[in-house]
Amino acid sequence: MKRVLITLMLLFMALKSQGQLNVLSWNIQMRPIWLFSDHQLQRSIYINQFLQDYDIVVLQEAFEKKCLPILKLGFNHVIYPSKEVKNITNGLLILSKYPIEYSEAIFFDSCSGIDCIASKGATLFQITKDSIKYQFITTHLQSGDGKSFDRIRLSQIRQIKELMLKNWSFGVRQILIGDLNQKCGVEKFEKILNLKNCNWDDCTWFYGKETQLLDYVLSNFELTTFSIETVVLSDHFPIRVIIE
Repeated sequence: MKRVLITLMLLFMALKSQGQLNVLSWNIQMRPIWLFSDHQLQRSIYINQFLQDYDIVVLQEAFEKKCLPILKLGFNHVIYPSKEVKNITNGLLILSKYPIEYSEAIFFDSCSGIDCIASKGATLFQITKDSIKYQFITTHLQSGDGKSFDRIRLSQIRQIKELMLKNWSFGVRQILIGDLNQKCGVEKFEKILNLKNCNWDDCTWFYGKETQLLDYVLSNFELTTFSIETVVLSDHFPIRVIIE
């Protein structure tokens, strides 16, 4: 009887490991309390509760240090926001229920305006599921409309491409996911990175009656399940992708 129970447990664990990979990206507008008051601590509790159903979570604008211990609850593997020489981190918080095999952070060479206060850049990290290696790259690109801001974002995307090429090897699945701050012309990013974009419709950012599509998932393999979750705990909606 004991052997039967052990066998059933092992079978259940094997089936569970072959399931879906549930991934979420979200700009949570968790700005430093000493700069803005956005009910950060209260919101972080509700945000963390929403995150529990996901295997991989990448958050942008996770700047407020007091919120990080709350946001990470329920996740055993964490990469905290990185900091260069600037006063504020890059705001990129990574939460995973799978072991993170390695990670690498870069900082952008170009920025403009208030974005230059933060150590903006990108973070790449790798996990393995069912013998398949996945490299996620999360970022928060330059904000602002106009050609000068477009040029900065293209420069930042080219730095991300260098990061991805440096870490890619045959058979590795790469996913760029985050706030690209680009409401149109994302096909330029696709071409530079040689990745496919899986979301073209609806909006992920809102301010009053103004809405824009700013958050994306781009990958070097086919993604079929994508959704924008209408959770109003930030000025952005979270985006979800299921990897089969």
